[in-house]
Amino acid sequence: KANTVVRKVIKSKHGNSQEEYHELLEGEVKVPGSHTIWLKTYGCSHNVSDGEYMQGLLADYGYRFTEDRDAADLWLLNSCTVKDPSQASFMHLVKAAQEKAIGLVVAGCVPQADRKLRDQGLAGISMVGVQQIDKIVDVVEQTLAGNKV
Repeated sequence: KANTVVRKVIKSKHGNSQEEYHELLEGEVKVPGSHTIWLKTYGCSHNVSDGEYMQGLLADYGYRFTEDRDAADLWLLNSCTVKDPSQASFMHLVKAAQEKAIGLVVAGCVPQADRKLRDQGLAGISMVGVQQIDKIVDVVEQTLAGNKV
């Protein structure tokens, strides 16, 4: 089999587009439409907006979303430090995903703001800070391939 080059257009939050080309190695399987994501957003209205933006990027790339977390291939947890009960609930879900060995991406301000939590409770988990949400598609793909970003 020959390697395949895949074209992908990435849209930024500000409406700009950037084309990227990725070479898929022989035998590498990346079929976005075959994976389902469960998205849970915590906290402030800005975080809700970021969650909707990430969902749009992933949906544009072919990912499907479900409201049933048990039916998902990957959990995308969008966290917030503003509301403390949100962080406790968020960490409960992190532990649940780890126990089930489900693909997990943590986004939002919690992994970015709390260094101790990031170094201990979130060690070995793919993370996207609030300034990197434009890269959510790449982070999800890498996580589904078994890598941590």
